[in-house]
Amino acid sequence: MNQHHPPSRCKTILAVAVTVWVAIAVGLVFFAKTSVKGTRIEYQIESSDVRADQIVSAVERRLNGFFNGAKEIRVIEDGRKLQIDLETTDSAQLDAIATLLHHEGHLRFLALAQPGRHDAVIDAARDQIDSGDRSLEVRDASDALVGRWALIDQSIDPMTGWPKPKIEPQGLILRDFKTGALVDLASTLEASEGQVDVGQWMFDNNVTGLEALAIVEPDVQLDGDSLSFAAITEDANGQLAVSLEFTTQGSTALETLTKRYVPVGQRQTRLGIIFDDVLITAPKILQPIRKQAVITGDFGKAEVQTIIAVLKAGRLPIELPEQPVRREPVTLTKPLLQWPL
Repeated sequence: MNQHHPPSRCKTILAVAVTVWVAIAVGLVFFAKTSVKGTRIEYQIESSDVRADQIVSAVERRLNGFFNGAKEIRVIEDGRKLQIDLETTDSAQLDAIATLLHHEGHLRFLALAQPGRHDAVIDAARDQIDSGDRSLEVRDASDALVGRWALIDQSIDPMTGWPKPKIEPQGLILRDFKTGALVDLASTLEASEGQVDVGQWMFDNNVTGLEALAIVEPDVQLDGDSLSFAAITEDANGQLAVSLEFTTQGSTALETLTKRYVPVGQRQTRLGIIFDDVLITAPKILQPIRKQAVITGDFGKAEVQTIIAVLKAGRLPIELPEQPVRREPVTLTKPLLQWPL
C-alpha cells in the first residue's frame, strides 16, 4: 500500500534539508582560506625576563589600534627575535608601522624651566653640562631627579632646507642636541646681523636640534598612565589635534600642576607635553586644568594616529630598534570571510 506524507510534513523535511545545506555552505565559506600578499618584518631583541606572550600581546595591542589587516606575531629563537607578518606591501604603511613600534610610548606632562623661578634646577643642569654629562636626566647635589631635557620636535622647511621647530623655543632653557652646550637663543639672535629666523640660525651654525629643560615635580605623577581616553580631534583653527581625558588620579595631578603655575603678573609658564623624550607642544598655562586637555601642534594625520595608537595600547615591555633587521615579502593565509559580516 502506498503511503502518502501529509503536505506539511514534506515541507518540514524540505525546509530542514535546505537549512542543513545552507549551514554546510556557509560553514565551508567561513572556514575557507585565501592567500594574500604581505610583508614579514623581523626585529632582533635583547634577552630579558619579559615573557614571549607578554611581548606578543603588547605588540598586538599596538598594531590593533593602527592596522586593520591580517597579522601574525611570533617571538622565536629563544626569545631573541620578534617576527611579524603583515597583510600589506605598502612601503609608506610599513614605515609608519616601524615608527609606531619604535615608540616607547612614554607621555610626560612637565612644566618648562623658567629663569627666576627654577634657578636651582637650571644651575644643576649647567653644572652637569660643565662636567661633560650629556644625559637627559638632571640631578642636584643630593642626586635627586629635578629636571629632564626634551628634544623640541621639528620639521624641515621644504623651501629653504632649514630646521623648523614646531614650538617657539625663545624663552626656554635650551641646549644643543648634538654638542650638549647651552644655547642663549635670545642673545644669539640679537647679535646676528639683520632679522634672523631661528631655523636659519640653526642651519648656519650646524645645530641639528634643540633640547628644552623641563622640571620634574617630585610630588606630581602625571604621565600616560594618568589617561583614560585619547582620540583624534581638531583645534579651533581646524588643525588636527589629540583630545585627552584623565583618570581621577590624573585629573588631581593635572590640577595640582597647572594651579601651581598660574600666571603671576607678566610671568607665564609653559606646560611641556613630552612624548618619548620629544617635546611635541608647549602651551602656556593660563588657568588650572583638571579633567580634559587637547594636544595641539603642527601634526600630520599619520603622526596623530601614531600618538593615539601608542597611548591607547600603552608602553611596550621591551625597546625595539628604529628599523627592523629584515623586511621581506611573504604569503599569508586568512579566512575568506570573517564573522560578523
